[in-house]
Amino acid sequence: MPARAYEESLPASYPSLALKETHRAFHRALVSACDSPRLLRLRDQLFDETERYRRIEVNVAPNRDPAEEHRLITEATLARNVKRAQKLLAEHIGRTAEAIVKAMTEENAKPSRREQKRTGRAQIVNR
Repeated sequence: MPARAYEESLPASYPSLALKETHRAFHRALVSACDSPRLLRLRDQLFDETERYRRIEVNVAPNRDPAEEHRLITEATLARNVKRAQKLLAEHIGRTAEAIVKAMTEENAKPSRREQKRTGRAQIVNR
């Protein structure tokens, strides 16, 4: 799928491709001093493979401010405060992971299309 068509297929709340590339570059810059090309390739691969899940996260964490999280990480990194930068980055990634799990849990709680057709019900309430 061409990039333009892909971008147009995303929900309005999802960041543009340019913003996604900026996000990717930000996280790549944080580890750019790593001397291991193999670790850098692995990091890039993991980042790319989790992109589909970050698309989910955007819709379930509306009050989150990733720009502020990035600002704090940048400040700690530039100040060479390794412990703080590591802590902030771990929290940043952890919040993303929590939001993704929440979104996937909510999605799995919905009945499948097959179940909806079989029961004639659009929603099933678990009590």
